[in-house]
Amino acid sequence: MNLMRRARATRLVAAASSMAVLAAALSALAAPDAPPTPPAPAEEERPLEAVPIPAAHAPNPKLPEWSAAPRVRPTRRSAAAAGCRVYLLHDWLKVRCTNETFALSLLGGDFQGVAFWIDPVTKEGEVLMPIRRGDRHVVQLWKSGKDASGGFVLLPSLVIQEHWIDGAAAPVLTIF
Repeated sequence: MNLMRRARATRLVAAASSMAVLAAALSALAAPDAPPTPPAPAEEERPLEAVPIPAAHAPNPKLPEWSAAPRVRPTRRSAAAAGCRVYLLHDWLKVRCTNETFALSLLGGDFQGVAFWIDPVTKEGEVLMPIRRGDRHVVQLWKSGKDASGGFVLLPSLVIQEHWIDGAAAPVLTIF
């Protein structure tokens, strides 16, 4: 009998604490005096053409080096590419897109130094490429989908184009 009372008391305590947590959450939502939570500051994007790119070719940056890389703004970006973040380190460009990515492919340009990565958890696609005078790269991001019969099919998601024509002051980066 004592065990039954103890089990019932434990259930009542658990229910009461759950109610207290719920009441606190509801009162926090209803409190008009509570200041709104400010949004996290956005990482500043500098225009790509405003960042000096050295003529000397640097080796492929190591992973820890990318944490200090400045964020740059592409020359053109579509609304679909709003979730893409671009970083420039020496003469290397890293583009990371939050769009769910199933595959990436190099459609045009030199493959030397180009690398792809898909985060297994977030499914974000990442492209690493050198950005040098005379270079051109076209990369396609793909997402998974279904065809009319419900079968698996790859669907185009985004295209990343980078080119730096000889004589141009800066490279052009387009994500659409």
